[in-house]
Amino acid sequence: MKRPSPLRRPADASKLPHSTIRTRIALVYGGVFLVLGTALLATVNLASRAGTETEARAIASTAVVVVPPGYSVNGPFIARGSTGSPSAYELTDHVSDAAGKQLLNWSFAALLVMTAGAVGVGWWIAGRVLRPVHAMTAKARRLSEKTLHERIASSGPDDELKELGETLDALLGRLEKAFDSQRRFIANASHELRTPLATQRAAIQIGLDDPSPEDLVRTRQTLLDTNRRSERLIEGLLVLARSERGLAADEREVVRLDQVVREESARYPVLRGGGGGGDG
Repeated sequence: MKRPSPLRRPADASKLPHSTIRTRIALVYGGVFLVLGTALLATVNLASRAGTETEARAIASTAVVVVPPGYSVNGPFIARGSTGSPSAYELTDHVSDAAGKQLLNWSFAALLVMTAGAVGVGWWIAGRVLRPVHAMTAKARRLSEKTLHERIASSGPDDELKELGETLDALLGRLEKAFDSQRRFIANASHELRTPLATQRAAIQIGLDDPSPEDLVRTRQTLLDTNRRSERLIEGLLVLARSERGLAADEREVVRLDQVVREESARYPVLRGGGGGGDG
């Protein structure tokens, strides 16, 4: 029996809680405030301690300490004892140390409170700044093929977020144009391909219904002409698809409308002749 491996499989990355930009901004804001606040308070405390000691030394050099008989000064308290009178330097040192400790304790407590406040302010500011991004995301999720005409229409100051909204609107415009081109291409292809198919079906039904040798020749020629026309039509549809992106210089050619009309008109007498042969 195999022992279970002590190593655990890593948790699925998709199930791990992910931190939002708002949370990261708030934490970074609070961390920066904590570091800078700590540096500031350390500087203030060191400068204050140095200044207090200097002033205390100056006062001690001119001060005279008087205590009742049988009492001694122990730090900030006067206690009964037989140690005699302390020096002025000892008194000022005790006072300076007590003031420094009190300043350090209150500064640390104030720093913690202000750091929590900084995290809260950073959370609120991040929410205000990222509110347009949430609006863009919600609007983009509602868009579909049938609603590409809608736009995000960002409002507000002319900043990076508004520029992002305008860029997304331009992208939606290009997508709408691409979808419209695709729909037009499909409609044109289905319409144009229907005509040659109907012509081939009519030629087969009419030209091959008890055909004579002449009918077979005409039907064969009609089917060949229709097949060539289908090839040109497919090539034209491919050119139409590429034309949405712009045609190259070698893909352009002059088309004479009178020639196109004559070619199209010449097809129908053949069908009418084939129809007459079929009835005969």
